[in-house]
Amino acid sequence: MNAGYTGGNDVVQFWFWQNYEETYACLSPNEYFADDLSDDYFDESGQKVDDNIRSHRWVTAGSCATWLT
Repeated sequence: MNAGYTGGNDVVQFWFWQNYEETYACLSPNEYFADDLSDDYFDESGQKVDDNIRSHRWVTAGSCATWLT
């Protein structure tokens, strides 16, 4: 879920490892919910997002290359 305010750091970046390490996927404020994480992957690692989010942080859209749907 991304219920933040738009502008600035308005994208949620979800990470496979704690402390923002290894691989990530982002959720846009326009998306609000990622309704089914079972079909999403952390960038090119091949790791499924579902049940594998260990940390998150707020970033700008320019910090993201992989997006949740």
